Amino acid sequence: DTQLRQFHYDAIDDAFYVVGRTDALGGPPTNTEHRNGILRNRGGVWDTLGLFNNDVMCVIRYGDTLSVGGGFTAVDAQPLGKLVAWVDDQWIPYGNTGGSTPYRLRMINGEVYITGLFQTIDGQPCNGVAKRSGDQWVPVGNMPPPVGGNAHSVRDIAEYNGQLVVPGNINTAVGDDVFILEGEDWVPLGGGLAGWNSFGRSLLVYHGDLYLGGGLSVLHGDPGMGVIRWDGQQWHPLGSGLQVYNGYNGPLGNVEDMLIHNDELFVCGG
Repeated sequence: DTQLRQFHYDAIDDAFYVVGRTDALGGPPTNTEHRNGILRNRGGVWDTLGLFNNDVMCVIRYGDTLSVGGGFTAVDAQPLGKLVAWVDDQWIPYGNTGGSTPYRLRMINGEVYITGLFQTIDGQPCNGVAKRSGDQWVPVGNMPPPVGGNAHSVRDIAEYNGQLVVPGNINTAVGDDVFILEGEDWVPLGGGLAGWNSFGRSLLVYHGDLYLGGGLSVLHGDPGMGVIRWDGQQWHPLGSGLQVYNGYNGPLGNVEDMLIHNDELFVCGG
């Protein structure tokens, strides 16, 4: 039942981290057993940083603090919430998401942002996007209310041409799933995406264009399969896109993350 969610290299500690869900030692996992949520490699040696009772979704180094978020509620059998930091060789709470899951931590212009399913952050109303300010998290921007009353599920954040962009399961009356911050308000980017089960999970700027990966489906009317490109005016497909199997044009096969290496764009997912 192993799932890997994110890789992270920490240049300060010269350490490589893998977060997600891997089985703890001591037999097959059950719903009550703890799991290894974060693995660390330093000097070619792997170790673990605690046993988490559910997935670790995201990891980032911010200043002198390594922080992680996810679906867990406890580390080493201690209830700490869904967002924690590694300080003085122990895990401590790093904010209150109201019991909802954080999905991504990103560093943008020296500030750390968090996105997720949360409707509050450190006691303040929030629609799934916040940034760290001093010793607390503060909401970022005003998101239109969700259709049907379900919470927005914001999956990533990136800066594009000096503005913040977020994707996710963000269904509103004015647009779906991709929003850009205009002043203090989040507004749809390029008309949003089509299909109730088709939404973005990852963002990256590459060669000046914005790339969006996720469960994107041409079957539901999206311009591409799995990953698409925004040139500032419209969305474009990337070839025939990515499929679970040849000929399948549904929303499965999510692109979970993207990165640039040797001036090439790499994507990973289902």
